[in-house]
Amino acid sequence: MCPAYTFPAKRQDLSVLRIVVRSRMHEEMADQLLDFLGDQTKALEALGQPLTRVGDGPPQAFAH
Repeated sequence: MCPAYTFPAKRQDLSVLRIVVRSRMHEEMADQLLDFLGDQTKALEALGQPLTRVGDGPPQAFAH
């Protein structure tokens, strides 16, 4: 599970992706996750502009 969080008004320039893993996750799985995140980070950084929000209205917070 990888919920993303944004910060209050004074730090809206910052977002955090928190990764929650099960206790059965082993080292090979962790290496694959880190490789995938690295690839996705490079792809996002290569974009010419930020991704646009889909839909109208304010962003919604993650809820369980």
